[in-house]
Amino acid sequence: MRRFYNGLLTAVATVVMLSATQDVCAKKSKSESQDIYAFAISLSFSDSIMYTTGIRKIADVTVKDKYFLNERGEYAEQFKKWLEEGGAPLQVSSLFFYNSRSKAERQFRNVSKRAMKKHECSIVTVPDFQFKQI
Repeated sequence: MRRFYNGLLTAVATVVMLSATQDVCAKKSKSESQDIYAFAISLSFSDSIMYTTGIRKIADVTVKDKYFLNERGEYAEQFKKWLEEGGAPLQVSSLFFYNSRSKAERQFRNVSKRAMKKHECSIVTVPDFQFKQI
């Protein structure tokens, strides 16, 4: 009898789990192509310099659900490789992006302030770097 109840409980749990997953999978994410304003930062744990790009417009990228950029890692990697080829080894990069220039400028100021205050970094803006379209 115990085996029967364990089997029944397993079957019910499986059905509940499958129906919950169908609801999650049935949701379609909104993807749209748009222009974004982005900047990247990069630092090394062995150095007190934070490298930044200026705010750059990147045209026609796909943003899902308003906040998720598929190519975010690739854009950050572009900046990291560019710095490492220029002689700044062991960099860790991150990309920030927004759909309006004013939001990007505000966040750029906040990130710069936080880096100078908390981490005591000097900030070097790299004017030559441009993101390549992916």
